[in-house]
Amino acid sequence: LGTKLWRAQRLLGRAHLPMQPRYLAVLLPDLALWLALAGLLGTALFFGRPRAPRTTKVLVHGAALATALVAALDLVYFVTTGDQLDWDQFGYAVRHMAMLRQVLGSEVTLGKTLLLLLIPAASLAPLWLRSVAPERTGLRWVWAAAVPLALLAPLAPRALTHPVGLPPILQPLDHALQWSWVAAALAADPPAPVPTGAGPPWAWQLGAQDPKRRFNVLVVLLESTRASATTLERPDWPTTPRLAALAARGLQAPHAYTVIPHTTKALIATLCGYPPRPDHEFSETQWGALPAACLAELLAQQGYSTLFLTAASGRFENNRQLVEQMGYQTAVTGEELAGPAFAAHRAGKAEVNYFGFEDAVLPSVLLDWTARQRTPWFATLLTLNAHHPYQLPGDTPQPRLAPGSFGDYLAALQTTDAALGQILDGLQKQGHGDDTLVVVLGDHGEAFGEHGQAQHDDVPYDESLRIPLVVAGPGVPAGARAAGLRQNLDVAPTILEVLGITVPSGARPGRSLPQPQGHADLQAAVWPRDRARIWLSDSRKLIDHLRRRGPEVYDLASDPSETNDIAEQIPPTEAAAVLQGLAAWRDQVVAAWDQQAAALRTQVVETTPNATVRAGASLGCGLRWLAVGAEPDDKVALYLRALTPGTTALRLELRVQVGSAEPQLLAPSDVGRPLPPPGWPVGATVVQRFAVPAGLGAGAARTLQLRAVQGDGHACEADAWLVWPTRN
Repeated sequence: LGTKLWRAQRLLGRAHLPMQPRYLAVLLPDLALWLALAGLLGTALFFGRPRAPRTTKVLVHGAALATALVAALDLVYFVTTGDQLDWDQFGYAVRHMAMLRQVLGSEVTLGKTLLLLLIPAASLAPLWLRSVAPERTGLRWVWAAAVPLALLAPLAPRALTHPVGLPPILQPLDHALQWSWVAAALAADPPAPVPTGAGPPWAWQLGAQDPKRRFNVLVVLLESTRASATTLERPDWPTTPRLAALAARGLQAPHAYTVIPHTTKALIATLCGYPPRPDHEFSETQWGALPAACLAELLAQQGYSTLFLTAASGRFENNRQLVEQMGYQTAVTGEELAGPAFAAHRAGKAEVNYFGFEDAVLPSVLLDWTARQRTPWFATLLTLNAHHPYQLPGDTPQPRLAPGSFGDYLAALQTTDAALGQILDGLQKQGHGDDTLVVVLGDHGEAFGEHGQAQHDDVPYDESLRIPLVVAGPGVPAGARAAGLRQNLDVAPTILEVLGITVPSGARPGRSLPQPQGHADLQAAVWPRDRARIWLSDSRKLIDHLRRRGPEVYDLASDPSETNDIAEQIPPTEAAAVLQGLAAWRDQVVAAWDQQAAALRTQVVETTPNATVRAGASLGCGLRWLAVGAEPDDKVALYLRALTPGTTALRLELRVQVGSAEPQLLAPSDVGRPLPPPGWPVGATVVQRFAVPAGLGAGAARTLQLRAVQGDGHACEADAWLVWPTRN
């Protein structure tokens, strides 16, 4: 109860000192729960102690210790982030403890350690009191008090929620934390919707590229960079002068947002052009999970060399596997940079935090790679310096622009901007200054208590969601500004448009930045599942806190800092329509990802159809091509078998040749992601389908060429060929 009162005062701020008595209503659900729990424990004492005294004592004090630990963990989380810990996040931390060990360790302080120790210790004080004071209360009195209290148990979960007069900022505290954890742990996830549709969601079928526009492409994702902290918006702050200079010779999107403020999710939105799955797990990194091809794979089909480079660990949230299945032929992460092959690039560079090396290591690695390329290239960089806990290399600029951790953060942005400048200067010296399209954007922002919260994952305000977004290079007008709302989903269609690559079929939610019209509205979500969803229009922003509290509404035109909540001024029907739209958006995105998951589950088959042409060709890498079958709607089904355990993840490329014409690459019609699917057993047969364009070679013999490509771009052994029968 004391920790909840302290949190309530922190949320209300100094303006509410002393706290009004009516705000004590936040304690009522806890009191109801504790009275009910006391009744249940009293009943256990009455019936259990005479028969099993030791067991009863363990249960009673174990329950007290468990509830106290929940309160202690929640308080430490609140001190760190300004938000409430819930069951999903606690479960995530437990499941991935090994991965998060260094992240959690960076937050260990003496004060937080004492909190974690003192609160559980206080819960065990009755054990000590019992040892120094004789028992004086008969069990019959315990039983007499327990019966009425136990009757409150069914009422405790919903007791007195949302008390009248409680301000919205305190509404997340209007329930008993421990009960919400138990309810969440017992709740089952809703069943996945039945997949519908003929093909993969968000599928793009690319056309030919304009040969005069085969430019190189560089995408730089700035870790934890909020728009309001850059020189673009604060010319008096020298945080990102090179980024500002780049914007002066290109295009800037002043109202750009990330879909979900979490790096793994932002990578998907930016580099694939479709929304990430709106939950706190990273299932997207599993082989075969991506619903449609990403930029690296699409540009590789156009003859581009591809590189993903970051100084951060590739093991965190399995990000290396994510970028490999995105189609990057070369991936260099913190693990590779720590090895002997990059010792020269690493010399004199330090590790800046628990994720990896400082950004100063990136320019030489990138420029060494670009100097060796003989074809157009597509490179992606993810920086690191500005990530929490904002530890800085020794040459960090002084003096600080602001005190405390925010000053460290701004200084980290300066070091990252210096690395960006080295990259741009190096490309200019290599002769790539005029033939390289450069896209620079934040993966998400960072909060420093503007709304009582810190960092980014569960912050629904603009300090976490609004990002800088700059595009410069050939075909981009200098000094332009992208009007209206924009999102990191717009990066992929922008790149394809500037490169002159048409998209004859397929649709994704982004739109090219040079287009004069932005989005009519945007949807976003915070990283923890079901914590908050966000809707934006040109002038308004609504934050749906779901079951935690009522929605917030802000007029961003007159209140860009989001300090004046005007939710009470919005007609209920209008707010309800927006809330329904957000729920529908979430369901559509989840359904698309579930459709891909279902396609993976149905990819493993027991037998091949009878109406097939037997191939029997070995592709190497532990794969054998068994057969090919014709299916309705001009689809070709390939059947393959894993011959050895640990088959390397592969990407299949199928081409069809009619007569002596040039072979044409076919698009996957169902999965189209690297093989094998998760859990592919040795000897199992897997089917993958491809779409044959209508009329291609009608009435003529067609030859199919199958090629298996590893994640590093290496093709396995010889191509396999067979003649496909004539079919009208």
